Amino acid sequence: MPRVGSIVWLDPSGQSAKKVSKSDIQPFIERCAAVWKLGIFSKTTWQILWKTFRGKLLRMVGSGAEADLHGFNAELAILNELDRCKEAVVNRRGKTDDGREDASSADKIIARTILFPNTRLVIENASPGVAGEYSPIWVSFGRGSQHHCYLPCPHCSADRA
Repeated sequence: MPRVGSIVWLDPSGQSAKKVSKSDIQPFIERCAAVWKLGIFSKTTWQILWKTFRGKLLRMVGSGAEADLHGFNAELAILNELDRCKEAVVNRRGKTDDGREDASSADKIIARTILFPNTRLVIENASPGVAGEYSPIWVSFGRGSQHHCYLPCPHCSADRA
């Protein structure tokens, strides 16, 4: 399996990013010995939204947290619940306070991957919102590779989307 560089995770808000980190990411890391042994644990390197591993970093950011969207690069970008991320609607563009057009949080996160043209991976995940087939995730899915992810059900082992 190829090694992945640093990872950035965009969630709809800082609060939801903290919740995902505490309830999903941290327990996974603790249960996976291979991942756990790569962790660098200190007050500055292991925080709720910032986890440092040997040679890489996992950074979790809430959409709209402008200051947190700059100053780093990532090989893997995960856009979680894209339809619920601020500024993800209407061409994934927002407006600045003075009325100028600005890139959305999602576009800024994707821009963090441009230093890895041959190995970057951008994963967008969401359930289409009320806009249905006109929602940002549905439009993005239509433009993208249209890959589906199937995981076995923990109860019956049947594949589920």
